[in-house]
Amino acid sequence: MPSFEPKVDAAAEFLEISNDFTNPKEIIREGISNAFDSGANEIIITVNIDKTTGDDELVLSIHDNGHGMKEPDIESFFGLGFSSRRQKDKLGHKASKSIGEKGHGTKIYFNSRRIEVITFSKGIKIEASLDNPRKSLRSGQLPKVNYDVSSAPGHKSETIVTIRGYNDNYFSGFGHDELKDYIYWFSKFGSIEKEFEILDHENIVLRLAGLGWPDDEPEPLRFGHPFAEINTDIRQLKSKDKVSPLDWFVAKWVFRKEEIIGMPGHHIDFIFYIEGDLAKRSYNTMIHQKYAGWKSGEYNVEQRYGLWLCKDYFSIDRRNDWVAEKSEWTKYHAFGVFPVTLLA
Repeated sequence: MPSFEPKVDAAAEFLEISNDFTNPKEIIREGISNAFDSGANEIIITVNIDKTTGDDELVLSIHDNGHGMKEPDIESFFGLGFSSRRQKDKLGHKASKSIGEKGHGTKIYFNSRRIEVITFSKGIKIEASLDNPRKSLRSGQLPKVNYDVSSAPGHKSETIVTIRGYNDNYFSGFGHDELKDYIYWFSKFGSIEKEFEILDHENIVLRLAGLGWPDDEPEPLRFGHPFAEINTDIRQLKSKDKVSPLDWFVAKWVFRKEEIIGMPGHHIDFIFYIEGDLAKRSYNTMIHQKYAGWKSGEYNVEQRYGLWLCKDYFSIDRRNDWVAEKSEWTKYHAFGVFPVTLLA
């Protein structure tokens, strides 16, 4: 009986996966996840516009002080379907997968003119580059990675990834405040794990300089999703604001290891905040101010707040419909950390 092995159009698959992301800022989420996986405690992300090429080219740099990459890691970084990422649950659960688990995560980098990687690990330096990945894939060809290995005794471990000409140089969404907001809501650095007294990453620092950041030095960010300070004392609230004291009201409830009804052995961690409108605005500058013009990346409360499902303690999907349909019920600030099997 005749037989054959199924074939894959590799260039078409790379191209489809590199474009299969709903938000271009997911490249930042992927870079942060990689830095966490490498054991980094400092991450530096910068975004700028390079005019030296004759065009206004969008350039992203993601620098971490993790354990670096070796040759097999470089091949996996640029390859498809190769991923050894597994994050172990510190509470003793079975190891879970995170973003990039299928080896697709860094392929978002291919939506660019050039990718450059400089990495140091155990005294070895590797420089790798990929020219015109987007152009090559669009023409049906696989781009080639060039790399060089050299000795670097005594050099600290680190990795610097630079992406040039990203997303056809479409700058929207990469302003400093927008990136900061995205990082705190949708990346591992904005994890809610501290709310459950998980302190494994509390000392990690991320330094950010998005487009429009005015200083020479990037802004240092503290790990963990921001919440308003708890305040349920009505007398104190009235002394703070006689007209609208409840706008500053903040209450918090935390539930650990709650069993899911009808699913023995499956549990959920849940955190629920009620935050008054002014309390939200005290830490979230991206909420649109009434009667003001809209700025890039702003949103109103109903567009962002509500019940978020989490994987690895950061948001992946908002499901307010699980609670109520009316918009006034979307003003709470809640996260549920569900088992990976339920979110797949």
